[in-house]
Amino acid sequence: MSSYLRDTTLAKKILIIDDDLIFVKIYESLFQSEGFVVDVAHDAKSAMDQLIGARPDLVLLDLFLGKVNGVHVLKEIRSRPTIRSIPVIVLSTSRTSRLVDAAWRAGANRCLWKDDFDPDQVLDVVNGTLSPGESLPETLSGRQTIDESLDSDSIQPSPLNTLTQAVSFLGKLLDGAAHKHINAYPQVTVLAVDDDQTSRWMIRSGLNLAGLKPICIGDPRIALSICEENAADLICIDAAMPGMNGFELCSRIRDFPINKNSSVLFVTGYGDFESRVRSSRAGGDDFIAKPFLLNELGLKALVHILDGQL
Repeated sequence: MSSYLRDTTLAKKILIIDDDLIFVKIYESLFQSEGFVVDVAHDAKSAMDQLIGARPDLVLLDLFLGKVNGVHVLKEIRSRPTIRSIPVIVLSTSRTSRLVDAAWRAGANRCLWKDDFDPDQVLDVVNGTLSPGESLPETLSGRQTIDESLDSDSIQPSPLNTLTQAVSFLGKLLDGAAHKHINAYPQVTVLAVDDDQTSRWMIRSGLNLAGLKPICIGDPRIALSICEENAADLICIDAAMPGMNGFELCSRIRDFPINKNSSVLFVTGYGDFESRVRSSRAGGDDFIAKPFLLNELGLKALVHILDGQL
């Protein structure tokens, strides 16, 4: 039985205010697995109804909520004596300085970007906010850096230059003659599943170089539940993960009709032949061993996504 079902009378309650269904699913599953009670609101009106009717201990707020943006919701929270003290963490895709500044002025406790913080990091921020005595990890300062040790002497400049040129060419291709054709397809969805925080940051960085915005997940069980109901264009999977290894995860994802033909790329520290065979038998389409070049990952991702669209 999940921990959040054991004793909900003592559990902290989190209200997620966001209209992104995939985002909500990821965080609802994560917080519940950590023992929180989770309520969800997809618009401003239902958010205020839940805030007044069942006061949460913390609010996770997106800034884009259709006709009413999150700043208005935040101002409403701070204007009501019964709920004004509730901690509010803004977690949004918006980097518009005007909107973010407005959120700070309206009383946000933290402002985080969905592209920069994966679910486990957001969980650390939530725990730190609910328990002020606990210090947050340095990696949550918003100034994360890429581990330079992965670009060591073992990586030669020639393949790096070649891959850089290839990614640059694909970028021109997207902006040039094929732009009209490619734009006919919907925005791609990319998942990255790895239990190691540093690895997730590296994978995100490589995919960002290719203009992709991945959803990074540390728990393979949460990834599986997402894939059961949502189609992904590309899924990057680590092989060694606790609870469910990447081979099992890939095999089970292939059982879902919605992701039967999704591209699966194994990104793992297992570089031996046997692991490559296992990844293929599990339903994987490609394999890249750690440590990897960021440009190489970006190139592979673009090739698989574009090939799947043609």
